[in-house]
Amino acid sequence: MQISKSLTYAELWSKFYKYDSLDVEQIFNHLKSVTHYKEDPSNVELLQSMPSLFEDNYWGTPGTGDCDCFTITSCAVLLVNGYKTGFSLYGNGKQPTHIASDVHLKKGGRLYSMPFDLCAPRIDMVKPYIWVQEYKLSL
Repeated sequence: MQISKSLTYAELWSKFYKYDSLDVEQIFNHLKSVTHYKEDPSNVELLQSMPSLFEDNYWGTPGTGDCDCFTITSCAVLLVNGYKTGFSLYGNGKQPTHIASDVHLKKGGRLYSMPFDLCAPRIDMVKPYIWVQEYKLSL
């Protein structure tokens, strides 16, 4: 999907994301195709909302951000599509070093949490860390 200058950000995303029309793998693959990882500037923590990430990007390139920007975007898109979501903090020491979304799905009558990390090459993957702390979101 190309970002069109003639459509506003909200119009663009509302045309693509229809409530309950996409499965989590389709959402992941699409978001993965329009996001580009770049570390925050030294001594700066950027938290970009979806409009900032795609319309008024700090880097000047739509979709460019880091793990927290991608987590904000993926949680928003998952919620809009009717999925239960949250995020997990990951670390190898005392402080977290990574954040990623989770999607909560039912399988065999049980709810389970699947990583939805746009920094990973595919859905249900995250690099190995020593610890993880999960947080659920609700509307």
